[in-house]
Amino acid sequence: MPSITPAQAVARIKTAVRDELDDADLVEVCRELLPSADPAALSRTELVAGVTAYLDDGLLPSQVAAAWRLVSITTLRDVWYNEDEDRIHYRIESADELLLAD
Repeated sequence: MPSITPAQAVARIKTAVRDELDDADLVEVCRELLPSADPAALSRTELVAGVTAYLDDGLLPSQVAAAWRLVSITTLRDVWYNEDEDRIHYRIESADELLLAD
């Protein structure tokens, strides 16, 4: 099972939020990560800045794993943090699994 450090996961989340998520998915991510914000009233730039600030706020590794799972919900499964290794493990869904999910 592949793994990355929490810092690498934060970098991947930021890239996904900035470059890969469409507006609707970004709003949903913001609703989950920033429940006190009103994402419908914010611009895309403000949403990205809000998620980035949240990620830069010193999250626990388990919180990083949860955020990465949320952002990558269509491609990642079994995302979990191993405290002994200080690594986030994950499984990438195969094309067959993606077809079965539809």
